[in-house]
Order: sequence, then structure tokens, then C-alpha cells
Amino acid sequence: MAQALSVAIRTESLAKMYRLFDSKRDRLREALHPLRRTYHREFWALRDVSLVIPVGRTVGILGMNGSGKSTLLQIISGVLQPTAGSVHVEGKVAALLELGRRRRLFRSTDEDILIGHVHARGVRNGAVCGPRRAGDR
Repeated sequence: MAQALSVAIRTESLAKMYRLFDSKRDRLREALHPLRRTYHREFWALRDVSLVIPVGRTVGILGMNGSGKSTLLQIISGVLQPTAGSVHVEGKVAALLELGRRRRLFRSTDEDILIGHVHARGVRNGAVCGPRRAGDR
């Protein structure tokens, strides 16, 4: 009999929808409208995403700009809640999102992570970044 694979991350029919408003006024009008009229457009960042990642497997998520890569990682790490579907994560997830942001060209990503961790600077939205100013080391 084959040994069952341990699953580290499993998503089933995952979806994330954002309500987009043309203005803050439209957001307020929708919230206060007595007949619940809608003033928003729906934007689906993710639709029906299912995946299984076994324990010990390294996975890369590739795609064009706007394809939902960051949204998927934010849902898996617990930063965002899905509109539909489910996520099961076995163990702990360290959210290292947006590592490319404010990165120094003369340092490796590993050094940026280490410096961000040691100095406890530049942590935003679950992202670990390098130091904030040019003079920081």
C-alpha cells in the first residue's frame, strides 16, 4: 500500500472578490441606501483555486502582474480572508510577502530578511524588508 502524503497546505475552491467603488461617496451611498442598491463593481482577484502542497515540497507561484499571486499568499498566510472556499495550513506559516519592495541591489534577499529580522524594521503587511534609510546598516 502506498504511504499517504502529509499535506502542508491545501486550498479548495478558493476565491477572493473585492467591491470596487468609483468614489467614497458611492461607498457611503451603498451603505446607507434603504433598498440596498449597489454602487460597486465586483473584481475577482481569485476564482476556484485548488491546490495541495505536500510537506517538504518547495513551490513557486508565477504569473503576470495582477494575476492574484500576492492575494493567494496573503490568504494562505492569514493576512486576508477568502470570499469563498477554504484553506488548511498544517503548522505555522511565516508571511514573507513583498520582499522585492525597497530592496537594496547590493544585498541578497537572504541578507535583507536577516537585517529586517535583526533590526525589526520595515515590517509592513506581513512583509519583511531591509532597513528604511540609506544610512542604516
